[in-house]
Amino acid sequence: MLHRLALLGGLLSVTLLAVPERGRDLPLAPASFTVGGKKAIPIDFDSVHLELELDPSSGTAIGRCSISFYAKETGYPLMDLVPSVRSVRLNGVDLGSQGLPTVTAPQNATQLRMVNAEVQANTGGDLEIEFTLSSNEITFSNGGVRMVWAMSDVGADRGFLERYACSNLEFDHFPMEMQVSITGQRTAHQIFTNGQLVFTGVGSYYVYFPYYFTTSSFYFHITNRPVSVKKETWQGKQALIPITVYGGTNVNVAQGLSTAKRVLAELESDYGPYAHKSLVVYLTPDGGGMEHAGATITSLGALGHEITHSWFARGVMPADGNAGWIDEAIASWRDNGYPRGNPSLQGNMSTLSGFATYARSTPMAAYTAGASLMSRWDGLFSGGLKPVLREVFSQAQKNTVSTPSFQALLEQISGKSLDDYFRRYVYGGMRQVTALQLPAEPFPHGQTRHPRPFTRAEIQALR
Repeated sequence: MLHRLALLGGLLSVTLLAVPERGRDLPLAPASFTVGGKKAIPIDFDSVHLELELDPSSGTAIGRCSISFYAKETGYPLMDLVPSVRSVRLNGVDLGSQGLPTVTAPQNATQLRMVNAEVQANTGGDLEIEFTLSSNEITFSNGGVRMVWAMSDVGADRGFLERYACSNLEFDHFPMEMQVSITGQRTAHQIFTNGQLVFTGVGSYYVYFPYYFTTSSFYFHITNRPVSVKKETWQGKQALIPITVYGGTNVNVAQGLSTAKRVLAELESDYGPYAHKSLVVYLTPDGGGMEHAGATITSLGALGHEITHSWFARGVMPADGNAGWIDEAIASWRDNGYPRGNPSLQGNMSTLSGFATYARSTPMAAYTAGASLMSRWDGLFSGGLKPVLREVFSQAQKNTVSTPSFQALLEQISGKSLDDYFRRYVYGGMRQVTALQLPAEPFPHGQTRHPRPFTRAEIQALR
């Protein structure tokens, strides 16, 4: 086992170790369900310790995670991990090779992992899992390691942290400390991350990710490929923000740095001070992109869209796939130049939410119908929508929102009843969609901002 945080001896401020109240995120969790006669229950992660042992000579990548958690109900804990499981222990008890089976959520919404042992209500637990990362997620080349956490919330399921490490569903906030060890390192590496990075020796690295992160927040990229990097400290409204922009060419990276500073100033003016400790931008030649908390993989054309998500998506965070439309609608409304629409309840209905409770994907209609709905509200609210969203950000930053809680916030701030708007344009004329309805919608014509997820080949090239 690698050394734990306590052995770093003062390298990190103890104020970073604050853990939220146990179970505070569970009110936004989906309901428990029965599978094979067992009650599968959502749990609240207190913290995660992740170790990655990477061996270029043998081409193996072994992960170990230790999870401290809290259970509100009696049942079999749910979490997620896509890689192959090697061993599982719950509270020191070996659960054998079948200790973490894959189960299907109600309405076939997604797949999850279920701990094959019962825990009691209102108790804590410790879960230890060892797993193997596949070659789909990591590349060994020239005696070194390449891996990038390239996530996706559209067009794919199980596309967040669970692709690379142990994780929970989106409703949950948890801090994570990660230690990375490269056996017999024979080549220089660069690491880019939205956590706090500490170099602890040749081939040994430590990253701390803060308490407010959710499964879609984390960003980590290790590579031995040459990349162009530019760094600058930008003066925000309340803090100095270190900016790192990197990519393939000096010209592209320089343009990205200039654009990032302009967009940060714009968004701070519109919605309030930047909420994260830094900004990390990995510029790609083309395609869309993906947002993380204070980080993004993106093309230059989508950079403004992705930085907007550090306010809405990874600043005010969706509790699940049913809330994923909110941030994409806001960012797309901005992309369109903040048009003011007719607030009348006319035009086609749209379905943006109300899908199966375990659904994780964001519907593509968020970019079109969702943006149109933001335009309607801009025409409805006295003073427009921007001041209302600024207050939403002020009240809800670093917290999750569901579609109902977002509606409640909008109504509280604006003083307007929005029931008719949500019924018509969010729930498609119903209060709740009764079955999972996530059609394979085409990407909007000419859309170059976020929607298209990276292909497997593109991700391998990005490493």
